[in-house]
Amino acid sequence: VCPTTAVLLADKIGRGEFVAIAGDRIPVSSHYPFAVTMFLGALAPFPVGPYVLASLLQCPVYLLFSLRAGDTSEIHFELFRESIRVPREGRDEALIELAAEYACRLEHFCLRAPLQWFNFYDFWHLSTVDTPDAFR
Repeated sequence: VCPTTAVLLADKIGRGEFVAIAGDRIPVSSHYPFAVTMFLGALAPFPVGPYVLASLLQCPVYLLFSLRAGDTSEIHFELFRESIRVPREGRDEALIELAAEYACRLEHFCLRAPLQWFNFYDFWHLSTVDTPDAFR
């Protein structure tokens, strides 16, 4: 996130607005950091940007999941963290832990409605994803 965008987001959060970021989509750039963790029985990449941004902005982080239930929708809105502090020492491990916890919550809802989560790209196919608990 560029400094101008960070200032804009901080202003919005300061006014009580929400900033939504997809927690299961990594950018197409190969230079973007991501954490590798288990998800639905396989290693999967998850972005760390949302946690870094939340740490900088010192704002609460919520998770939002929506599932179709017949003719209606279920909306699940839950507190993930009151705030996130990413330490200088152990930074990568802290980000992996956050990504793993998010992946666990996403997996919970995917297992409830397995046909309702999808990506438009090969989610698990990254040549750099070769070890669990990795940070790239």
